[in-house]
Amino acid sequence: MTTALAIFGYNRPEHLRKCLEAVKRNKQIDTFIFLDGGYDYEVFDVAESFYKGCVFPRRDLPTLGISKAICGGIDILLKRFDSIIVVEDDIIVSDNFIEYMLKGLEYYKDKKDIGSLTGYAMVENPTVYSAKRFTGWGWATWKDRWDKFERNIEPLDSWGDDFPVMLDNALKYKIDTWDAQFGAYHFMNNLKCICPPKSLTKNIGSYGTHTKGLSKFNTEINNVEPIFKYPVEIDEGIRKEFCKIHDLSLIRKCINFAKGLWKG
Repeated sequence: MTTALAIFGYNRPEHLRKCLEAVKRNKQIDTFIFLDGGYDYEVFDVAESFYKGCVFPRRDLPTLGISKAICGGIDILLKRFDSIIVVEDDIIVSDNFIEYMLKGLEYYKDKKDIGSLTGYAMVENPTVYSAKRFTGWGWATWKDRWDKFERNIEPLDSWGDDFPVMLDNALKYKIDTWDAQFGAYHFMNNLKCICPPKSLTKNIGSYGTHTKGLSKFNTEINNVEPIFKYPVEIDEGIRKEFCKIHDLSLIRKCINFAKGLWKG
């Protein structure tokens, strides 16, 4: 099975530098860096200094936005590769992240109820566990799963009451994202995202800081042994932990309700 590593940059040279420094400490595989159009030369120089000749596209192309940039890059690579590992420039990975993902991709490749693997552990657990809620902070999937990804769908069950709001905003183009749609794809097709016992990744963007209300997503980086199992049944306790982390506050629910009345 062939696997590509796709790294996506968004005009944040220092984020990208830290991301690539961590990636470089990993096992090296076919790597491609996608920079959204209109990036600064400094960002290109950072990318080229780590992976010369593997940076796309040209600077003079228009800015696509996160959703089109990521989905387009994945579409391109999965025409050539069987599977893909995806890292955005605000994600720092552990030293064995690539090895972990490669072994997981191989282990679960024929397990069609598995939609993806993530390196981020929202909930810590003694062993790997499964969630229907996809997490895109350093993740991987297979060509056959991605090819069936329908991008205009809705979720069926709850892993946090923030999700329907986020998906609705994404489908109405109020926010530029793709992971809400890919997460909904997991819900609709009863697919699981395999999560590690502890995080192999850390977000150094707004979610990775101690910003008020967001520090609950902060994690430390661990070198997790790639020990997998199957089947990985949904644990109701873990689902409740996901909901506890993601459920909207009463104030936020009231604000959303008021917005709905105003628009109505």
